[in-house]
Amino acid sequence: MEIRPEILDKHLADAAIEQLADDYSRRGFEIERDALMGDTHADLVARKGESLLVFEVKSGAWTEKRREEVVRLRNQAVHEGGRFILVMLPQPRKKSVEIEGIKDILRRVVDERYQSELSDLAGEVQVTDVVDIDLNSLVAGPDGIDVEGSAYVDLEFQSSSESLPLDFHLRLSHDLEPQDVVRLNLDLKELHSNGS
Repeated sequence: MEIRPEILDKHLADAAIEQLADDYSRRGFEIERDALMGDTHADLVARKGESLLVFEVKSGAWTEKRREEVVRLRNQAVHEGGRFILVMLPQPRKKSVEIEGIKDILRRVVDERYQSELSDLAGEVQVTDVVDIDLNSLVAGPDGIDVEGSAYVDLEFQSSSESLPLDFHLRLSHDLEPQDVVRLNLDLKELHSNGS
């Protein structure tokens, strides 16, 4: 699943504001979020004695109207003898890590490791697909490739189908052949509980 940028921006800004509030509160500042200053709102205002800090957090694009509000906010902060601090948050950069053929590798390894147990539980079972593969760690070295992640395994048996969570850690050769299955956990609880 990929989180849309506008949702990520909002939550990233909220997290930054929460962290600023916590940091300045620990330093003895009184904190006010979404504070009215003049005719606009500041994300965070921190006060301690004569010190006034006005924070605005920017994540993602701003409209022209929002830019104008921030200029007014800065002017109001300075007018009140405070300091205006604009916190710029960069968008997290996407990382694209893929292993060509990982779906087939996982399908083959699951089929080899679990065929007997699956057949005992549900009779004739076929691993039809591996979906939603999420690679958590990939380390390539001189001896091969270590890959860890999670996925869902689609199974077909009798007249029904099931999708079960998979947690894996494999060591692959440089030509992407499985060398070692360090961890392969297919969550069969659902099949046990259904008595399939």
